[in-house]
Amino acid sequence: MIKTHSATSFAYQEQLFVQQVFEPFEHLGYETRNKYRISDNSNKEIFFVAEQQKGFLGFLFRQWLGHARRSFHLNFFNPNREVVYQAKHPFRFFFQELEVYDSKGKAIGGMKQKFAILRRRFHIIDRNGNTLMEVRTRMRLILPVWHFPFIKNNQQVATVDKKFFGLLTELMTDKDNFMVTMQNEKISETERILILASAIFIDIRYFETKR
Repeated sequence: MIKTHSATSFAYQEQLFVQQVFEPFEHLGYETRNKYRISDNSNKEIFFVAEQQKGFLGFLFRQWLGHARRSFHLNFFNPNREVVYQAKHPFRFFFQELEVYDSKGKAIGGMKQKFAILRRRFHIIDRNGNTLMEVRTRMRLILPVWHFPFIKNNQQVATVDKKFFGLLTELMTDKDNFMVTMQNEKISETERILILASAIFIDIRYFETKR
């Protein structure tokens, strides 16, 4: 059941930890539905995010196309397991997009990939398509990008940083850990959920490759 999202500590958190939920089936080389636990500094769960594509056809798409090259739908659950936000990734050959909705299915904004050479570049947009923030990473030739800054009005207002559980875990599974840091207390709750949804999209888009 979809419920209206009430005011929570989410609007006041400076740091959020995004932990991918481990799926033992991945040890056999299969791609499973993405699931994430999002918690605060005290390890209190704020959201649980789960991909909704189910069934045998969805299973086949995950194996053939992986996570980044297919459409998917994520539900954001509060601790009472009520859907409070939704994020949808439509199929795109190029310039990937993410659409974010509130609990009633009303668009609140999203994320659009922009052309860039040797770096990652995105625009965070509102429901009308206006740019709210920009994500532009440093140029890298070989090393992967672990740091994603969110820029608003020429100021860094948030960051997404990938963390590790350990080399063995990283090599054997897709289990990732991210830290989302809100660096400006004036960021609205809508902007916060767009940043959080973008962090999960970044994980799926760039780090969800079979080990």
